[in-house]
Amino acid sequence: MAINKFLIPLLVMVGMSYQATGFAQQQGGDIRWILTGDSVHLDRSTRFLANGYTGAAAIRHAKKALQRDRSPLSNLIASHNLCIALFREDNEAEAGPYCETARNLTIPQVYLKQVKEGFYKVKRGAGEGFIELEAVITQNLRALTGTGELAGLMQF
Repeated sequence: MAINKFLIPLLVMVGMSYQATGFAQQQGGDIRWILTGDSVHLDRSTRFLANGYTGAAAIRHAKKALQRDRSPLSNLIASHNLCIALFREDNEAEAGPYCETARNLTIPQVYLKQVKEGFYKVKRGAGEGFIELEAVITQNLRALTGTGELAGLMQF
């Protein structure tokens, strides 16, 4: 009986990781999901979003990251995730400031390396096949604008 208590959440998480790539392509169009590798809350928020769980779990983990991980990089990625999650929850009033932060906060010399289709991991310094973090954030916000989710709030 005690095994069931742990087995069910484990199976849910394994299933989420297998579904992530396909769902990211369907739901976000061209959204590139950003993993840090050093913030559990940010990475959980990203994985929930990539799997279409835009509700309380994705929002809760992104807000925890804002409270606990005080680096500019964590602030940027958490704001990016909150922008997406809150707009998909039809909460434009709360999403607006996070979208503006994601659009306006710049962090030089931060790059992303693709780790699997639709998922990118933060790297310091440039390398072959790396893309700039700012370019990915801008592209993701434009992708949401193209779907009409951000229409009227921000112009790109």
